[in-house]
Amino acid sequence: FAPDGKQLVGGGADGTIRIYETDTGRETGLLAGHYSRVIAATMSPDGRYVLSSSFDSRVVLWDLAAARPVRTIDATRGPARSLLPIAGGGEFLVGGQDGSLRKWREDGGGEAPFLLHTGPAVAQLVAAPDGARALAIRQDGSAVLIDARSGFQLATFEGAFGPDIGPKLGAIQPFSPDESRFVTLEGPSATVFRR
Repeated sequence: FAPDGKQLVGGGADGTIRIYETDTGRETGLLAGHYSRVIAATMSPDGRYVLSSSFDSRVVLWDLAAARPVRTIDATRGPARSLLPIAGGGEFLVGGQDGSLRKWREDGGGEAPFLLHTGPAVAQLVAAPDGARALAIRQDGSAVLIDARSGFQLATFEGAFGPDIGPKLGAIQPFSPDESRFVTLEGPSATVFRR
């Protein structure tokens, strides 16, 4: 979603990213430049950029108003499975199929200081409400809570989401307002984890 909630961004099997109005469902933009299926697409906190990743192993930063790529990087050894812009910092996290978690700068300054190997593929990255922490949800259902600025690993949650989390990712309500807990939903059950 855009920060104002009026637009939604989504990636397609054809390698494109489409922008939609949330009220009407009308397509308002098309970004083309990947060579394979788009795995993840997200909007920057200021709504100016779209960040996308694909099975072509590239991450593309798009200028939304100009509908053109600003920067393309080979962010991981294999497909980048998950993306997360870091609020207020001009940086973004990239979670890889290879289990890596890297931080990159929007300005083209290259890879920022940290790289964390989380183990299994990083299936999703979710920001805490203040943007200071992120939850790296791994394909095996475990999760790692990290400081989004430093990369410091704060906690690990084994089995937090159950095995093969990929198909269930829409069912995550990650953080409580005070950020001390997160919730996972599976079927009619909910589990609360404390950090």
